[in-house]
Amino acid sequence: MNFIRNNKRDLILLSNSATTLRFEGESVDIMLSPSLYTLKREALEIGYHYQAKKLAPSVLDELLEAGEYQYIVFKDEQGWVFVAYQTHKIVEALHKCGIDPMRVENLYVAQQSATMFANPIELNNAVALGLIDDVVTVMPKTLFGERRFLRFDESFRPSSGGVSFGIDRGRAIAKKDTVLLASLFALLGTIFWIEGFGYASIKSKQGQSVEALLEDYPALQSKYSRDSIAKKYSSRDTMERKKREFFKEIDSVVRYGGVVESIEITNVTMKAKLKVPNTSSYNMLNKSIKITSIDATTIELEAKI
Repeated sequence: MNFIRNNKRDLILLSNSATTLRFEGESVDIMLSPSLYTLKREALEIGYHYQAKKLAPSVLDELLEAGEYQYIVFKDEQGWVFVAYQTHKIVEALHKCGIDPMRVENLYVAQQSATMFANPIELNNAVALGLIDDVVTVMPKTLFGERRFLRFDESFRPSSGGVSFGIDRGRAIAKKDTVLLASLFALLGTIFWIEGFGYASIKSKQGQSVEALLEDYPALQSKYSRDSIAKKYSSRDTMERKKREFFKEIDSVVRYGGVVESIEITNVTMKAKLKVPNTSSYNMLNKSIKITSIDATTIELEAKI
């Protein structure tokens, strides 16, 4: 029931109500029913997948109970789709069906093949999967009346977007492969050490050359020192100036009623997350400073040091 086979692995449709699922071969791919994940769609002005993936925890936070979650993010015609799931719940569903979680390779969610659920897919005698506002949803079969339920087949497999299930796979790397990798890392470490030693030797010789030159030409000593000091403090002054400018931008947001949620400063970047009271404040701020929208009331400021 509810399984398909491609050239390498079967694909099974997994729900928390499933009790019997069968497949052939050593491993299997799974597609999750909405009962095993939480979904939210947002029309965010984000161009890259990695940027959206970073936002997933904050986008879904209000919909999730306390716990550890993994995230899948993809884009459809209406915007970015954020999905959260818990590995332990999937493991429980697999065990209930008599499937070893270690045999699961790739994981998909039903929403990745949303258009395929325009016609309902039966899960059991009581419920089926269908579409509500283009979102795959678990619904009572009675809502579909006399409509015919389709069979889950190969056409439901997304062309891309599968993620590794993430269960510890000690079997995935054989002992001989582990030894090979350890040897490779040791070799690379030796190469880096040799190169580092050579670089240190060259730099030491350069330093000796400079000292000899300054001894022969004392007039250069004061200029060399001035240049070194100027370079050092010029870099420090630039860093402090960028910090002052960054905090001025934060102050601008606060003046419009914004509330600082977090500030993070590293050696290379400065980031601040703030809540703004309304859309009007956001629009006014967006005209004067560069901000990134996380959701309807949360923005992020970012600057490089």
